[in-house]
Amino acid sequence: MARKQTRKLVGFKLDAKSARPLEGHIVLSSSTQADCAITGNVTSCEYSSTLGANIGMAFVGIEQHDVGTKFPIRVDHGEVVMAEVVNLPFYDADNARQEVL
Repeated sequence: MARKQTRKLVGFKLDAKSARPLEGHIVLSSSTQADCAITGNVTSCEYSSTLGANIGMAFVGIEQHDVGTKFPIRVDHGEVVMAEVVNLPFYDADNARQEVL
């Protein structure tokens, strides 16, 4: 019997001015300390000059995987940053940016 899925791999973005999460930083269920649980972890994150934002991938709780959902990530020194789930892929697969109007 298969186990129920509890996490999902998603793409995320966050403001370029916020602290950049590193591989292994944890995803939380809530940004408040009172009811906070670990729901996942960051697998990668880098700054995208094309998008003007930090982008990355993370395993998140199944209830956090919908596009547009914001979720907290605990980064260095206990700081918490809010990331937003985005559609993958990050790049322009149809090369529409290269088309001249």
